[in-house]
Amino acid sequence: MKNKILLFTFLLLCFGSCLYCTCVSQAASQKITKLKENKLYSIDLNSDGVPEKIKYSLINTKDISYKYKIYINGKIAYTKKLECSYNPGLYIADFDKKDGVKDLWAFSWGESDDIIYSSHLQFKNHTVKKICDFDYKEIGKAFNIRSGILHSTDGKGHFSVCFDRSFYVDNLIGNHYDIIPFTYKNGKDKLQNVSTYKIKSIINKNNILTLKEEISFLSKPKIPSSISMKLKRGKKVKPTKIYYKKDQLFVQFKSDSGQTGWIYANPYCYSFSNDPMQSPFSDILLAD
Repeated sequence: MKNKILLFTFLLLCFGSCLYCTCVSQAASQKITKLKENKLYSIDLNSDGVPEKIKYSLINTKDISYKYKIYINGKIAYTKKLECSYNPGLYIADFDKKDGVKDLWAFSWGESDDIIYSSHLQFKNHTVKKICDFDYKEIGKAFNIRSGILHSTDGKGHFSVCFDRSFYVDNLIGNHYDIIPFTYKNGKDKLQNVSTYKIKSIINKNNILTLKEEISFLSKPKIPSSISMKLKRGKKVKPTKIYYKKDQLFVQFKSDSGQTGWIYANPYCYSFSNDPMQSPFSDILLAD
């Protein structure tokens, strides 16, 4: 039993590191620049033709108390008090190329290997302006957003964030990371009105789950719906998308052969049942 616990802890730490690296990789491909802590950069943040000198650091002030600080042109431009924090980050992006201002995404990891803080900031009129703090917020009965890592942006007012377990489908697929799209317009961040969301990854080897019983998958995320595929025990699938609308929750899976199908997730969700069904997969992993 002890060996199993040690193995799970090792896998969880490895997965957290992999998630961080894949988010960085995605960020780089979408012209998002990741700054290193305590390193000084020259970046024009407000399109005035004069690059700002910018750096950031996480300072331990006392016991478990920390301060996340951003320095611009040699002065402290932004400070955020945190607790039990480590491994801070700062991304520079351009959510809207027409507004002439770069966007800063400040964040930090903390307890339980989670992102405990993230903010969308901008540097305007020689000061750092907070656009939005991404704190815990209930969106629906089985949908929330919290602190996360900037995932992508198109430069046209659209961006997405990678969140830990935005949808309550842990009891079906285990711990997972979801990609949630937003719109930046008129100085405000707003959740996009969509019903289908991408699953970034799950805490499992190769993001693959193994069936422990025969399951029929639906062709569409609705009840009733025809059967798109029926897989026997031992078959492997990958969770790819989540559908959520009017408290109806579905998860899409992709088989080894490339077929896709949906599982109605409400019966597996504590938000809709005091006695939820057990997962049909033998190898889901759960963590705090």
